[in-house]
Amino acid sequence: GEAGMRERVGRENWMVVFDMAEAGFVNGTGISFRVRGGRAGKCVRMAENGRKPWPAARFLKDFVFFTPIGKMMNPPPTSFQSPMEKGTVVVTGATGGVGKRVVREFLKRGYKVRALVRSEERARKILGADADKVDLLVSDLYNLHEDFFKDANAVVSCTGTMVGPTEDTPDREKYYQGVVFYPPVILEDTPENVEYRGIKELAEKTKVLGENTTKILSFENVEDAKKLWGIIDDVVMGGVSESNIRIVDGNGVFDGFVSTANNGGFASVRSRTSDKPFQLSPSAVGFSLRAKGDGNRFKLIVRTEEKWDGVGFSYSFDTTKDQWIDVQVPFDELIPVFRAKTVDAKFDPRQIRSFQLMLSKFEYDGKLNPKFTAGRFVLEVASISTYSNAPKVVHISTAGVTRVHRKDEFPDLEKEPPAVRMNEMLGRILDWKLAGEDCIRQAGVPYLIVRPCALTEENPSGSLQYSQGDTLKGKVPRDDIAKLAVDAIQFGSKSNITIEVAEGGQVTNYGQALRLEGEDKEQSREYAEFPYVPK
Repeated sequence: GEAGMRERVGRENWMVVFDMAEAGFVNGTGISFRVRGGRAGKCVRMAENGRKPWPAARFLKDFVFFTPIGKMMNPPPTSFQSPMEKGTVVVTGATGGVGKRVVREFLKRGYKVRALVRSEERARKILGADADKVDLLVSDLYNLHEDFFKDANAVVSCTGTMVGPTEDTPDREKYYQGVVFYPPVILEDTPENVEYRGIKELAEKTKVLGENTTKILSFENVEDAKKLWGIIDDVVMGGVSESNIRIVDGNGVFDGFVSTANNGGFASVRSRTSDKPFQLSPSAVGFSLRAKGDGNRFKLIVRTEEKWDGVGFSYSFDTTKDQWIDVQVPFDELIPVFRAKTVDAKFDPRQIRSFQLMLSKFEYDGKLNPKFTAGRFVLEVASISTYSNAPKVVHISTAGVTRVHRKDEFPDLEKEPPAVRMNEMLGRILDWKLAGEDCIRQAGVPYLIVRPCALTEENPSGSLQYSQGDTLKGKVPRDDIAKLAVDAIQFGSKSNITIEVAEGGQVTNYGQALRLEGEDKEQSREYAEFPYVPK
């Protein structure tokens, strides 16, 4: 391939040289050029030492693409500023006091909402104009089907037993006024059916039916792809490898020629750094790459920093020549690297800014790629998606749910909230709520269980206090609980935790605070068996 370069050039003699390795394989045509040797044998020694002319012009072109000047000259696609739709959320109990607020908050933030209701007529009356903006599914928790969870990023469970005064207005004014106490009674289905059997069905169906993939990057739009993806080859460090990204039949084709000359040996394409992080499903646990390669081992590199030369999170994958494969990249198997050297860093899927595909002769920390071949290469990519084992479940329960089992700690029930005092009168409602919580904990879905203190119709407080262990007392506006539930999905929260919430704390960024809470200790409790089912 480099026979032309090995022709000895005599002093002051002109001759034609053809370098197939540098031109023919990459651009599809050979390049002829004339050279004149200043000293006999110079070209021979250059080839033998692996040195080749550095393509400075190509370096400048590729470099400018990623700079602010490049963005001004060739603006990135507007869709990339918000690389993925915020997705679909499922809300159960969508006509309740908290549920209707959750629906409204999700719509306000641009989510698609799928609402489970038992009566369309009642839903339209309560939700008003929002009813036309959501996908209303008239059903109950015992008749859930696959379409209910299709493409769902999260499930917010606001389902609860309907209780209230024996005589109330159609709008439930007595129940919602929150000033005068009216002794409540069970108005519709029993706590056992709603709080336990219904929630158990929801948790189990979420696990079985909720697994899905969500596409975050594709190559279907040719113009957008050209504006989004740029070249970063070993030219940046003096090498001569040359790659390209082109669109063929809706797929991205990353191909070119990788050379180890000049101590190089890598070629890559990288998406421009997004001004905002990608909005991934909160239930996502990894990336899925649909690709067809040539037998080389490639890398997927994910970047979470806004700066150009920062830490990347890398995953190496092998390809089979001319065969489509589905590569699953678990988040927890991404390797933090800086210039191919491993570092100590933690991957945060809420901060993803760009993606990179690379072929390199190196793996990590100086080790060689065992499936690397210099020369022509090709990797065809259909899409980059996230995959989820199941949507995250945010379940709205109630504070005090465990206190009827902890009489040594709470001997005087008269000092406890009404639901604790009236547990037996209301069909052991707190016992069944605890059983429902345990169904979610046991189902194997990522969850956040929120136990609000006494719910009110007051204006949002704007600040909350959090606790764990079910000792918190106080009150909290329903608007605050709705905002917290939506923040937990949009901004992320630590999974598999249980928290109690009341107004009056110092926390205003609810989603950020939720990531700091401790582990759920309910499965190791001593006051009640796990999972708990009332006898």
